[in-house]
Amino acid sequence: MPLFHYKARDRHGDAINGTLEAASSDAVAAQLLDGGMTPVDILPAVGEKTRSLSLQELFPAKVTDTDLIQFSRQMHSLTKAGVPMLSALHGLAKSTRNPLLASTISSVAQSLEAGRDLAAALSEHHDIFSLFYISMVRIGETTGRLDDIFIQLGRYLEKDKCTRNQIKSALR
Repeated sequence: MPLFHYKARDRHGDAINGTLEAASSDAVAAQLLDGGMTPVDILPAVGEKTRSLSLQELFPAKVTDTDLIQFSRQMHSLTKAGVPMLSALHGLAKSTRNPLLASTISSVAQSLEAGRDLAAALSEHHDIFSLFYISMVRIGETTGRLDDIFIQLGRYLEKDKCTRNQIKSALR
């Protein structure tokens, strides 16, 4: 079967580029729509070997709101208990089920080991941690109340998720 390059938008409007093997461009469009993406452009690949894509390649892992809520609450518990930041991050990286979040936490820990502060380390991952999240962590570091900030972030993210779910439900 021939290969097709596609450009699509996911549910959040983010641009996604990739390659799919299918019988026709219509079949590619159908696969993308079934996966919750909106096709923007589909072109035949020229001069490339055909190979099938795994589900992980087609739908890369994402950090969900639930993952961030859990991370924030765990960081609150660990910092409140007096666990050193690096130990807390290494432990969370090992125990986190989401592979993308686990690698992000490991990267943050490496940045801390290199001498950066937590807010700067989180800001390297602006695709996962919002500007609000990073700013709140910076305030927590400055005031010395990082444990309180993490529980506030957990509550905020939970309320935000609940509000978005209610809006989606009302729109349905």
